[in-house]
Amino acid sequence: MSTQSLIQSLAYRAGVDPAWCRGNAINIQHRVSPPNRYDQCLTEEVEFWRAVVRAGGIGCVARGEKGRVYDPSRPPWIFMPQQSIRFQKVGQLPIAGLLPAVDYLVLQFQIAANYDAVINSLINVFAPHPGGAGLVEGSGDIIWRLQINSVWVKDYGQLITSLGDLGNPHVMTGGGIRLKANFLVRYWVQVSAAGLGVLDPLGRIICVAMGWNYPAE
Repeated sequence: MSTQSLIQSLAYRAGVDPAWCRGNAINIQHRVSPPNRYDQCLTEEVEFWRAVVRAGGIGCVARGEKGRVYDPSRPPWIFMPQQSIRFQKVGQLPIAGLLPAVDYLVLQFQIAANYDAVINSLINVFAPHPGGAGLVEGSGDIIWRLQINSVWVKDYGQLITSLGDLGNPHVMTGGGIRLKANFLVRYWVQVSAAGLGVLDPLGRIICVAMGWNYPAE
């Protein structure tokens, strides 16, 4: 009997597929079987954890429940963190065609998921055409309203004067207006009947909100 025939005979008696006998050798005590779905699962799990290690470990690919922690002496709504992203949202509305005493939406934006934010500068102005009639501050001809979700922002829910100008925004003190992830920010304006009668019909109402987003705590 040839060596190959002997191997096949021994493999048959041991219940081992001869195709899995490497190097023309059979170990009767450690039989070799073809890979199955369980082997595949283990292989996939090994590759997954190798990828985690290559990415820097579990701490780099998974976020804990506690979230990011900032230095208490440097709150992120006052001191801009390194990971933050600045924003400058601008909206404008021509005064022509507006109805009196109706709130019109000039600017709207939403805070991104997993981020908090702060608005630290605002601009709301009426910009007349060169030579046109401008706003008399405090007259109530124009009323601006800043809204977060369904709530008017304290001290900014009924503004009858301009805030800043296009070259010098109104900078808030004490940390600005803090926002949470997914908060909706809206800037409204209302023009009185008297205002529509005296303001430059070619003018535009402009609203700007500036600040930064930072990873949520």
